[in-house]
Amino acid sequence: MSPAAVTVIAILVATSVVLLVLVIALARHVRVLARSLAEFQAALQPELEEIQRGAEEAGRRAQRISERSPSGGAGARIRS
Repeated sequence: MSPAAVTVIAILVATSVVLLVLVIALARHVRVLARSLAEFQAALQPELEEIQRGAEEAGRRAQRISERSPSGGAGARIRS
């Protein structure tokens, strides 16, 4: 083999090794990010459920207020 061919092959091998290392590092980072996302979602779930309960309670209160209102509309005036 000519020295130029050996050089090209060496460059290709080195480039392939570097690319393989980068792909492995990327795969590890994706795993870590996926695990972190799952932990974040698990920690956030109780807060989201609390917000949902509060929104449902607010909806029930708004419904009761609108049912009690003499005009039955949202534009009813509060008398002071």
